Amino acid sequence: KTLTFYDTPGHAAHHHCIHESSSNSVFTGDTLGIAYQSLRDSKTAFVCPTTTPVQFDPEALHQSIDKVMALNPTALYLTHYGELTPSAQIIAGLHEQIEDFIALTQIAMQEGGEPQLKQQLTDYLVQRALNTLEAVDEEIAHHWLKLDADLSAQGLAFWWQHRR
Repeated sequence: KTLTFYDTPGHAAHHHCIHESSSNSVFTGDTLGIAYQSLRDSKTAFVCPTTTPVQFDPEALHQSIDKVMALNPTALYLTHYGELTPSAQIIAGLHEQIEDFIALTQIAMQEGGEPQLKQQLTDYLVQRALNTLEAVDEEIAHHWLKLDADLSAQGLAFWWQHRR
């Protein structure tokens, strides 16, 4: 067994992912997002990026996701929460959400600031979870995603204010 560490900034500058060669698995930290057990079904999982304060870098996060997926892993072990079988749909969804987070941030920070961003991000993530999973209850999705939306909004607001 060989463990190879990869520098994977984006969520935070200090982030690394660990590839385990014999199982072709990657321990992803927060680089490949969050996947709650309550937001999974037999076909897929709802996975969302995390942009918590204070070192979010969207371009670096895109590159880090691609770096991990270039390893063609058979399993991803997310810090939050557990094993995930990677799919093109999940990875494309992460990339799309990062871009949507940026667009939501631009609008919210120009119109209503961080409180508006928190609400818009919560609504956005809940709707994506409902669209991704056939039988998830909206209240359950809201329960699990609200805290992460608030933390991600803080990170996005910080990034917006300091990105120049």
